[in-house]
Amino acid sequence: MIEAGQISQNIHLTATALTIASCDVGGFDKFKSEQFIGVDGLSKNIINVTILGN
Repeated sequence: MIEAGQISQNIHLTATALTIASCDVGGFDKFKSEQFIGVDGLSKNIINVTILGN
């Protein structure tokens, strides 16, 4: 999970350089999010959500 923080940091730095807004979301429904992107929650799961936009 340490890598997730480093990846998130790189996303934020890159987004800032490209003048794109970015925000980490701390409260999200893990089950619904995994269903939405089509992962089973066992072999692959969501540990971080970052939203990008203008």
